[in-house]
Amino acid sequence: MIGGKTANKGGLTGVEYTETNGIGYYKMRATQGWPKQIVDKRKDLTIDINMKKIVLIIASVMISINAGIGAQKEASERGTGGDDQIKAINQAQAYEHFSRADLYEKAGNFEKAAEEYRLALIFDPESEVIKKSLIDIYFNSYRYEEALELLLQLRKTEVDDILNIANCYVILGNHKKAAEYFKIAADSVDLPEPSGILDRTYYPGNFQWGASPSVYYYPNQYLAGYYAEKKDYKKAEYYFRRSLGNDTTGIRWLYKAASFYRTSGQIKKARALYEQMAQNDSASNTGYLGLAAIKEMEKDIAGADSIYQIVADKNWNDAQLLAILSQALVRLGNLEEGVRLAYRVAELNPNDYFGARRLAIMLFSLGNYGACDSVLQELGKEVTDDPLLYYYRGRIAQIDSNYSQAEKYYTQTLALDDTLVEVWVSLAFTRLFLGDTLAAAATFDSAMTACPAETLRILFFTGLFYNQHGKYDEAIGYFDRVLQSDPRNTDALFNLGSACERRGRFEDAEKTFKRLLSIAPDSPQALNYLGYMWADKGINLDQARKMIARALEADPDNGAYLDSYAWVLYRKGKYKEALKYQEKAIQYSAEDPVLFEHMGDIKAALKDYKAAREYWRRALELDPSNERIGRKLSQ
Repeated sequence: MIGGKTANKGGLTGVEYTETNGIGYYKMRATQGWPKQIVDKRKDLTIDINMKKIVLIIASVMISINAGIGAQKEASERGTGGDDQIKAINQAQAYEHFSRADLYEKAGNFEKAAEEYRLALIFDPESEVIKKSLIDIYFNSYRYEEALELLLQLRKTEVDDILNIANCYVILGNHKKAAEYFKIAADSVDLPEPSGILDRTYYPGNFQWGASPSVYYYPNQYLAGYYAEKKDYKKAEYYFRRSLGNDTTGIRWLYKAASFYRTSGQIKKARALYEQMAQNDSASNTGYLGLAAIKEMEKDIAGADSIYQIVADKNWNDAQLLAILSQALVRLGNLEEGVRLAYRVAELNPNDYFGARRLAIMLFSLGNYGACDSVLQELGKEVTDDPLLYYYRGRIAQIDSNYSQAEKYYTQTLALDDTLVEVWVSLAFTRLFLGDTLAAAATFDSAMTACPAETLRILFFTGLFYNQHGKYDEAIGYFDRVLQSDPRNTDALFNLGSACERRGRFEDAEKTFKRLLSIAPDSPQALNYLGYMWADKGINLDQARKMIARALEADPDNGAYLDSYAWVLYRKGKYKEALKYQEKAIQYSAEDPVLFEHMGDIKAALKDYKAAREYWRRALELDPSNERIGRKLSQ
């Protein structure tokens, strides 16, 4: 708030005191069209004062003109009279530029306005009014460094100026200085801050330092968040309580306090308050929802899930709340219950298009593709320009191996919005499945043109495309290009290692996986892949066994990892132990020919040749072109 008028209540500039239903509260002024962190300026030139100044300035100018050069020379020889006339002329020049700037500003031409305000300052460098007007322009143009520089030059800084300095530091990322100035503002006046803003809790988990220039921070609330972030909970709570003023009773205060404690990591205090709220007002949902949030923070998914379902059953006719609860349950992984609530929301609001679309996406996530497609088809009768409808119908067609239909839907999606990288990628792979390799490659080129900001992602998917198509040299080239710009990209490293291994470049693959593990030492995929490579070569078997065992700790039911572990044991000559793990592997991955081939090898090592031939035969059925398996059967 630049150059604001002094409020009648409390002597604080730029602040209004309002009473609603007998309740008084303060609020910062804001005007539509201006950045919210800056309260609308009110120039200190009122109409009466402006008119008097204009009359004086014009009179001074007329005097200087009528007097002529001789009069000016005579005045100059006398001394002070000349200084007064020069000052009057400068003031006239300053006012002329100020007036032009004001007109440019009202017309929305902030660049020209800034230029004129700067010229006005040349003629009247001490004017606080001009400085504050230029500060306004800098804020409107998001030129916060220049605004801050001028703010620090003000001779007299009031609370509103201090708040603006603090907010500049927030936006520029200097939170230590921001806290310093917010503390000055907070300590200069005991001001209860607007109640509504407290619900946007700026604390760990939600408190995003300077994430948006449109946010105007208030001193006590900012300091509460700042000290909570520093884990200085004593100071954080002090400023939080100051931000409440006298509002320290009733359910609203309990909610604010509980939210503060929860978001600042003081779970025990938060839980106590939420429990108190639930006991005092069992009909209210606030206490229960707060307890569910606590359960989520404590990773008690079942507990949170149970509370959300209880609240849903109590509010079976509240479509808005049920929609929120539906999404919460999906977030917890309870898709079935989330879908049940989404269906109820659709019943309550049959004309809610976006609610129905959310339901369709939930059904897709649940794997209920038929129901999802039915909902999407109905929505398509109502709306024909929503790209998401065609995208999900394309994905369903692709899952059903109906690639021609998938291609049609993806093409319709991109006709509506060609910036969706995932759709370009899906279309390219669909064309690959249709056998049109040239069209698939051209699709990636088109994606590059349409989505230049997503170049790295498109390069990565192009590498995947060539890897899947068996063109490993091309795939390696694309993954290398990704890694040139993003050397710690673990997905690119993994697929580069895979492409090198498939190309027969064992040492390059080994080097790549070691590099990946130096970045992500607990990656189960990398641990398994490198461990299996060594086992397949019959080298580093003890180390390979340890690595694959770590992968299995992360995913004990993974058929590929179980196969790798069995293969290490096979290479070490521990055939009976290997058999046990290979049986588990086939149990979890029954359609992988490699697993049946390995089982045949283990059975042969145990001299059960009949069973070995049965497993090799099954492997060949799954991979008819595998000559190695064919040679084993011909022996």
